[in-house]
Amino acid sequence: MKLFSSHTSPYARKARIVIHEQDLRAQVQEVVVNHAVKPPELLSVNPSGKIPALLTDELALFDSRVICEYLDSLAPDSLFPGGSQMWRDKTRVALGDAMMDAAVALMLEKRRAEEQRSTWFAERERSRIERIVGACEQGGESRDRPSVGDISIACALSYLDLRLPELEWRRLAPALDDWSEQLEARPAFAATRLG
Repeated sequence: MKLFSSHTSPYARKARIVIHEQDLRAQVQEVVVNHAVKPPELLSVNPSGKIPALLTDELALFDSRVICEYLDSLAPDSLFPGGSQMWRDKTRVALGDAMMDAAVALMLEKRRAEEQRSTWFAERERSRIERIVGACEQGGESRDRPSVGDISIACALSYLDLRLPELEWRRLAPALDDWSEQLEARPAFAATRLG
């Protein structure tokens, strides 16, 4: 299998962490691409040109949620909790992804020429991030292994650190900061740091 990835993408980092946590490194070759230039090898797997994208012997998969679920299905012990906790965790995946979406939108807005920037848009995305951080502050739990929801939220927080440190999310969520630091100390997280 080939994972088309970038070391600055929080979405790709989710898949890279699942690969490490599920001990699939020998089965997945990482192909680092610059998705901004839409390389043909990426477009042949994902016509939208987004990362991550996973090429298996039978399938071309894209969207980090789909890829993480597929990779998780290859291992004997799922990173998704069972029973009713599964739905709670999938909602946490959605929270983490929504935080990533808002952070990427805000970062791209900051890159626009100053006279083209929208204060209204930037404030909307900043507020969305702060609301999600507050919601995540309520739900972080310590486990022996992280769930996919935990991975998604941790990847979003590390992206905030990389691209939007001025948001100072830790000041809003000290318990989430402690929880995040515990996860970031795990080998799978240390091996996949953004940057």
